[in-house]
Amino acid sequence: MTDKYSVLEMGTIDVPVGGAYTIDAISNAAINMWAPVVGVAEASITNGLPRVTSTTTLNDPLLIGLVVEGVTQGGTGGQAASAAGLAVKVCIYGRCKMTVLATATNIAIMDALTSSTTSGSGQKSPNNPSTYDSTARRNIIAYALQPSIVDGDVIAVLVTRNG
Repeated sequence: MTDKYSVLEMGTIDVPVGGAYTIDAISNAAINMWAPVVGVAEASITNGLPRVTSTTTLNDPLLIGLVVEGVTQGGTGGQAASAAGLAVKVCIYGRCKMTVLATATNIAIMDALTSSTTSGSGQKSPNNPSTYDSTARRNIIAYALQPSIVDGDVIAVLVTRNG
């Protein structure tokens, strides 16, 4: 596994020019940097910030973005948040990085990416972009800006959220 865009340690590629959008959120569990995340319904939210967590659902329809910053980034295992209740930033549109699984299905530039069954990683969408329906399109979180053939690679992506 390789970080194919190692010049960026955290945040979005488009900062400070303003081409990317992030939201502040609270981790609902430990979350790795560059992981796809979903929103979580949490009754105990008191600060108004949404809760997010990694997903293990392929093509998860609840995807909201990719974690690009956290209070513990660069820590053990590249975590953005080491536990529940910690602040993270989630890229909801623009260029950033994503951890991907690419051994079984290689990723080419501009391949559609979605969540995988491995927490903290995305993968190539199993749907062909020219034939999938609008429901499947909503499950795309980003498009690859770099190729990958190895699980665990971290690549540059364009987050669009809705294909």
